[in-house]
Amino acid sequence: MMDCPHCGARIKVKSSGDIRCEYCDSDIFVENSDVSPQNIPQSPPLSTEINETALKKWNRKRKFFNAVHFFCVFMGWFVGMRDISDGAMVLFLLAGFSTFLLFPVLIAFSKPLSEAEKVNFKKGKEVLRQYLVMLLAGIIAFMAGAILGYAGVG
Repeated sequence: MMDCPHCGARIKVKSSGDIRCEYCDSDIFVENSDVSPQNIPQSPPLSTEINETALKKWNRKRKFFNAVHFFCVFMGWFVGMRDISDGAMVLFLLAGFSTFLLFPVLIAFSKPLSEAEKVNFKKGKEVLRQYLVMLLAGIIAFMAGAILGYAGVG
């Protein structure tokens, strides 16, 4: 057993030669079969700490973006069901669609990560996760706006 010099993960080593870290996909060359932690240079483990103020700021931004998206979709359907103005409905629905396309990418790429998380962070997965959150908010806003607009509340 040894620690990966790149990500700090524990790796099983059976022989000398090239081995690949199964966690960060780094190639590591081991010179002899007498592998022990004393024979392999160790890098310090990666930090798992995240800047708390940056994480709080990111959470506030994420909540704000979700609220703006919810409001745009809700108002689009609410106004549309009340036959107030087709222009206002189209404007709100375009704003809701635009926020759905743009906000998840902005949220995912601005997420603060620890050094250890940066090694295995998949931006595509985070963008997909944020799209799913926005989609859920949009569905709830659509249903609430349509129901309240049709019922004539307000």
